[in-house]
Order: sequence, then structure tokens, then C-alpha cells
Amino acid sequence: KIDGVNLPSEDAVTRFATAPVAPGAPTRGSVEDNRATFTIGVKDVGVPDGVTKDILVVKYYKMNGNQPVAGSEIVYMQRLLTDDDAVLDIASLSRGTKYGVAVKLMVKVGDRMVSSEYSAPTVITTSTNGSPVDNLQSSIDTFRSNSEEMLADADTLKEGLEGKLAGTSENLLQQKAGITARIDGLEEDASGRFTGVAQGSNAFLKSTCAINGFDFYVSGSDSLGTESNVNSVQHCLSKCADTDNCVSVSYEPNSNTCKKKARRMGQIMYAKTNVISANLFCAATQSASIDTWNDCLQDKKNFAGADLKNSAGISNIEECLAFCRITDGCKGVTLNTATKTCYLKNKPAGDSISTHSSAVSVSMTCMAATRGSISRCSKANTIFAGSQIGSTTRDTIQSCIAYCSNLNNCESVSYHTTSRSCRGNSKRMGASQQSSSGWSSVNMYCLGLENAA
Repeated sequence: KIDGVNLPSEDAVTRFATAPVAPGAPTRGSVEDNRATFTIGVKDVGVPDGVTKDILVVKYYKMNGNQPVAGSEIVYMQRLLTDDDAVLDIASLSRGTKYGVAVKLMVKVGDRMVSSEYSAPTVITTSTNGSPVDNLQSSIDTFRSNSEEMLADADTLKEGLEGKLAGTSENLLQQKAGITARIDGLEEDASGRFTGVAQGSNAFLKSTCAINGFDFYVSGSDSLGTESNVNSVQHCLSKCADTDNCVSVSYEPNSNTCKKKARRMGQIMYAKTNVISANLFCAATQSASIDTWNDCLQDKKNFAGADLKNSAGISNIEECLAFCRITDGCKGVTLNTATKTCYLKNKPAGDSISTHSSAVSVSMTCMAATRGSISRCSKANTIFAGSQIGSTTRDTIQSCIAYCSNLNNCESVSYHTTSRSCRGNSKRMGASQQSSSGWSSVNMYCLGLENAA
């Protein structure tokens, strides 16, 4: 019997035998104004044969004195690619703010996931200094200003001496050219060395959904093609949102190319310079508003059936949803708050919905579809044809979208404002698009993205 739940003896032995000890408190690395790095002693945690260290759960929060600030906690997961110590790079912090950072380890035993307790927290206070890009730009501006004064003095001297010394004019021109070349060279060097940091100042890149310097590698049918002339990682994600089966991207800013993938974290993830990788489901559901949670969170409701996998040691619904975001095929979750077990579902609302006093459930499609601007994503006087999987009558297009969010395999809707006809489609842009007066069609995954180019 564990946590008041009767378990088969074999299950009980497995839980006791494989639950890892908590890692040591994160070891502090560099701390700047808006980011900090830590080393986690993963290799110091011993596990039995047949048990794999799989995921590191990271939790950080603001502190007032020695107490966490309510509502400031952020939780995300980082997959462990090796048994070596893990390095964390948290890049969404506020200047001059005190934070606590703790981690826990999730291990895989066959199809089961088991979690340790959280480590002791490490407390840091971010600096009030500018970022490396800000400081370097200030140095460039100062150098430019001083150089321009030198050039002005040189031009004045040139005018006074011209005609008296034949070689002076040529000499001064050479000095001017040399100073200008030094300015251009410094700016070019700064651009090359700090491209990644400059991109990291973008608010989306500071989130846990965009991973700078890593490629999501896939092969075969998991590679869904490459888009050219893509100007940002958000633009790349919008291309993915319009492509059936696409769930992640790797964007290369130097060549403006976007590689679309059918695996949320790739088949493997490896370090690669000048690459930014992002998970579409994470981008479409991150930073959800209170209104979104109110619309999508179903308290005391259990999504029964359609089980994909489960994990023990999950303490809240946000952590359960984060586990779903990185798991291929996950479309909804149910958390048993009594046993702290997170159940991932391969349908938005399972096979059926039942009442359960300890259950909290969320549909991933709902979380994505209730965040964005319908006007930005709606295609007016257009019907997505050829992939209809359901139909109903709804008073508004918003209600039609809610219908789709709980319909299995529904990826887009077409809605007629006069007849109030609502159609759910299995393809994000339909099998084809037809002009038809009064119809509006919406791709569900476009709605969750904050920016679509």
C-alpha cells in the first residue's frame, strides 16, 4: 500500500526499488541581469541496472526574503541525452531579483516513469548590469563618437594645411579610411560573436520553448521538408502550424531556412551552432492566461481511456502538461492529485469523461485554441474541404472552435455565419481550399502562436 493506494506486490517493489534520490542542489555558474547557468550533479545519482535517467524537471521562482513569491513558479523539463552532469541555462529572469532554483530527476523503468523529490533550492540574485550585447553596443557607440571627433579634427587640420604640404592631404585621407575601417571591423566582429545573445534578447527565445544552439534531428518520414526565406523562429513555427503532422522545427537564421519535423523533440537532440529549435505544442500553449485555464481546466474530471503513458511524482497540473508537451502523440492529460500520477492521453479528452474527486484534466488542443486571435488566423469566404470528420450547429465561430478542441483528430474548422453550420476537419488547411461566401475557416494550431508571419 503506497500513499493509501493498494498496489500489486510487484508494482510496489518496483516503485521502492527504482525511485531515485534527489539530485544535489544546483551548482551556481554565471549570473547576469536576465539569465543564469547551473550545473546539476546527475552522474552522482546512482540507479539500479535497467533504470535510465531520462528527464530533469527544473523549477524556479521569485523570492521575497526567504519565502517564494506566490504565482511566480515556472516549471519545465529537460531531456537528459547522456549520464553526465547537466547544464541549465535559464534565460527569462528579471534584473535585480532574488530566485530559488530546484530540480528533480525522472527515471524510466520499462514503460514507467518514476520521479525523485525536489533537490534543496539554490538561491541567486540577478545583477542590475546590462546584457553583453547592451554593454558591447555602448562601447561601440563611445568608440564611434570619439572617432567622429577625431575625424572632424583631422578634416579641420587638412583644410588649414592644404596647399602648404603636398603629402598632408593624402596622409589624412588614409587616417580617415583607417579609422572608418576599425569601426566597421569592430561592429562586424560584435555581430558575429554575439548573434546568439542578440537573438536571445527576443522574448520568445527566452522562453523554455525555443532551444538556442541545438538541432532536433530527424530522418526519413519524420522530416517534413524545408522552407526558405523564413525571417524568424516564430515565422518558422507558423509554417509548421500549416503543415499536417508537423510538431517541431529547427530554424537556421544565417540562411533563413526552416526545417519541419514530425517529432516534438526530434529523434535525438544535439548541439549545433546557429540553430534554434522549437516545439510547436510548447509554443502554442505556453504562458496561458487565467481565462484560458478557466476555459480548459476540468476539475474533478477524469479523461478515461486513450492512455499513452504515465508518470509518478508529478505534483501539479502545470508539470503534467509540461510532460505532455515533449511527448509525441500526447493530446490531453489527467492528473491524480492524490497519488501525484500524471496520465498522458492520445485523444484530447480520452475515450470518455467521468467524475473523479482527485482528478484534474486538460486538453492540449483547448489550451492552444483559446489563446490566439481568431481574426489573424481566420480565412474569410473560404471553406476547408475534403477532410471533414464531424459537424454540428454552433452560434459562434468561437463555439465551433471549442467543439473541434474536444473532437479527436480535429485540426481545423469551417464555420458559416448564417446557417451556423460548424465542420471539423482532420487536416490543418483541409485537403483543399474552396472560395465560398459566408464561410470562415481556421487552423487550430495557428491560434496558439503569438506571432504568425
